[in-house]
Parts: sequence; structure tokens; C-alpha cells
Amino acid sequence: MNSKNVRIVWFLLLFGLGIFLSCCSTFTGNARTDTVDIILPPLDFSPSWETVYKGVESFSFSSSNPPFYISGVKIDLSVNEREIVISRGISPMTGENPGKNNFSTGTLEQFMKKEDLIAAINTTPFKPYRLFPGTRQTAEGIVLSEGVLYSMNDRYDAFFITNNKRVILKHPPFIEHDQMNDGAGGFFIILENRRNVAVERPRAARSLLGTSENGTILILAAIDGENTQTGSGATFYEAAEWMRALGAENAINLDGGGSSILGLKRYPEGEITILNHPDGGAWSFFKRNSPVFLGIRYR
Repeated sequence: MNSKNVRIVWFLLLFGLGIFLSCCSTFTGNARTDTVDIILPPLDFSPSWETVYKGVESFSFSSSNPPFYISGVKIDLSVNEREIVISRGISPMTGENPGKNNFSTGTLEQFMKKEDLIAAINTTPFKPYRLFPGTRQTAEGIVLSEGVLYSMNDRYDAFFITNNKRVILKHPPFIEHDQMNDGAGGFFIILENRRNVAVERPRAARSLLGTSENGTILILAAIDGENTQTGSGATFYEAAEWMRALGAENAINLDGGGSSILGLKRYPEGEITILNHPDGGAWSFFKRNSPVFLGIRYR
């Protein structure tokens, strides 16, 4: 084998290894297993929310020892012009379409531009990882968009949006999904009625969704993971404590790791800003593609 062919073989092997590592990060979140002390909100912690639009506020907090970074967006859903958007699948679920490979993968920025959104976050875990946008993926949770069911999975917890724009969190089975307008699966509910109910998980990048004031306030947050220099990630328990500190009464852990991303467009004509520092793992120069996002739009 000549030297050119050897280089090609090595490139293909490394390329395949990178895809494997990125794929694994979807479910493991590049889990950190070292002895970083538990990272909880300071006793005097008080989030400084910055008004972005009417009823939309943003927030960030960081520390250096240990490194930790959390960003968030708070939305008042009682504002009449507010609208929640969930990614749509390729075709509705039917007997002939059980939902496998029913989503076209893409980036958060693509989703925000297509739907003209002011904020968005990744939601549902999925498989397999796809390096290129526009390819097919299977959602590992329920996905309901504008009353149409695109995926059903009772393995994980989920959030739903009622017809009167309230967000509620539910454990499976989802037998009342036909009474909801939108919804998507995450992983697990970690905060219930301000009580931390998180199961223990290793530290990793996290995407989180919380509610307060009877589901009329929506809180989206992202915690940086260990591959970003700005963060050490968070366990489920820590994530629940941070969501409670941000004012959430209930919260769910969404897909994390390399998929964790939170975006905001600060002005109607402004550019999209990624509020967290996504964990790209071995392929950080590629933007992570995901099948399902939640977004906020003005009508």
C-alpha cells in the first residue's frame, strides 16, 4: 500500500472514530466522572434577568473555581402575541409510519431562521447521530406539533403545551396527548412542586426546561459541559437546584451533552446569539444537528 493510500485509510479511521464519539455524547453527555465538588447556587444567589422583549428576559452566571456557566431565557406565556413552536416531523404517525426516521436533522440556527423565532432550545433525545443536516433521525420521545403526533415513546418524561398556552410536565404513559396542542419528550423530570426529585447522573452539559406560576412562565436554561473551558457540567441533582434558584417550580432535563444548545435573537432584526458554549467533543468544529427543538415566536 503506497503512502497516499495509508493516509486515506488513517483519515477514514479517525473520521469514523470522531463520529462514534460524537454519537455517544448524545446519550452520555460526555459524562464527567472526576471529583469536582458539588456545584450549587450560592446562598446569596439572585438571578439578574435582562429584558429582551416584552415578557422575554435573558440571564447568565459564571464561576471560575470550579468552572461553571449557566445561561437562561424566561418567557411570559400570558403575553397574547407569544407562540410556542415544536419541530414538525416528516409525516404524521400512522399504522404504516411508526415514527422511525421521521425527522430531518438540522441546527438550532436553521430552525430559528425557518420559523422566525426569538428563542429556541434543543429538546428530545434521538438516534443515531447524523453529521450532515437534512438526513433522517428517530426521536427517542414523544413529539407533538400543532396537534399532530410525529413520534410516541413512553420511555421518558415529557412537557406539553395546552390549548390555553400553559406548559405542564408529565410522566408516561401519555394517554391524554390528544388533548394537548404541542409537546416533546426530554429525559426525566427533576423538579416537582419545588422538590428536587432528580436521580443521580454523572456531570455533563445540560439543557433544561422549567415552569412557574401555574405553567404560564417558561424558563429555558443550558449548563456548559466540561469540554468548553467555561464549565464542568452538572449532575441532574445540581441542575434541579439551579432551576429552582431561577424560579422554576417544575423542571425537566432535556437532551444534553453535545446536543445542548440555547439560542436567542435579541431584536427582531438582530442576529441569533448562542447563549451557551456547546460541547462539540471530538468534532467541535461541526455544529451539532438535532431533530427536535422548542422555539418562541411573536405572531
